[in-house]
Amino acid sequence: MNITSKIVALSSAVAFALQIALALLMLRYFSPEEVGMFSVISQIGFFWTTLALAQTPLRLLANHGDSVLDDARLAWISSMQRFVWLLPVAALAVWWSNLSFASALLWAL
Repeated sequence: MNITSKIVALSSAVAFALQIALALLMLRYFSPEEVGMFSVISQIGFFWTTLALAQTPLRLLANHGDSVLDDARLAWISSMQRFVWLLPVAALAVWWSNLSFASALLWAL
């Protein structure tokens, strides 16, 4: 594992720990149901954000000699494949949280 991967993994772990700390702090001011809803939706948003930043930008930088249009097309194809594979997981998380799809989508955006 290279240093960049370690930094990204550590950053993700720190972000997750901060979300836990925020949820515990929020329990002082909000009901457990509201904190739970916030936590589930923030995890869904964090999940999609991490996927969006995962691979494509580094590949575009590493292949600087290739055609920009070809790289962009490959990036879109790769992103859509990840979206198709991971959409059932995200849908399951929304279903499990008992949130309506519209409110979950609004919070995640």
